[in-house]
Amino acid sequence: VLHSGFWLLFLIPSWIATVSGARTLHVMIVHYCTHGRFSNNSKANKWVGEFLSILLTLRNYESYLQDHVYNHHTKRLQTLEDETVKFLFLLAGLRPGMTREQLWRKFWLTLVSPGFHWKLFVARVTSNLSAPFPINLFAWSYILLLLGVTAWTQAWLVFLVVWLFPMTILYQISLFT
Repeated sequence: VLHSGFWLLFLIPSWIATVSGARTLHVMIVHYCTHGRFSNNSKANKWVGEFLSILLTLRNYESYLQDHVYNHHTKRLQTLEDETVKFLFLLAGLRPGMTREQLWRKFWLTLVSPGFHWKLFVARVTSNLSAPFPINLFAWSYILLLLGVTAWTQAWLVFLVVWLFPMTILYQISLFT
């Protein structure tokens, strides 16, 4: 079946499902955890948030929590201290004073920019790998297990096409929506 090309019919729907599922886990579950609304147990909120941050290779949960709850809902919102503004300025290259045409052009160029995707991917991966113990241990274990199983099964093409591409390029594009 893999050599017939028939499986390619399922590729785009699987990418849509993967990215949609990951965004839902991030926007709903991790976000609810940061506000203490996923569970009545604060430790459960923290561990679910940490687990999903590692699983989806998101920004470290504690960093996200600090930014979202303690910075995003304060006077720092929409200033250079706001992580969203930093993202738009530093990674996407959007600046105040740009014309609408310039903003749209920069936006579309950013979506297809290998440099943008590489920088964001590296930031996502290193965020959990450099987190405090034991989160960094879990993150390293997950990455090494994922790569180890892929190497052991020699499924690099499947890993790249089914997981890495949708969870980097497509997921990162979805951040703009």
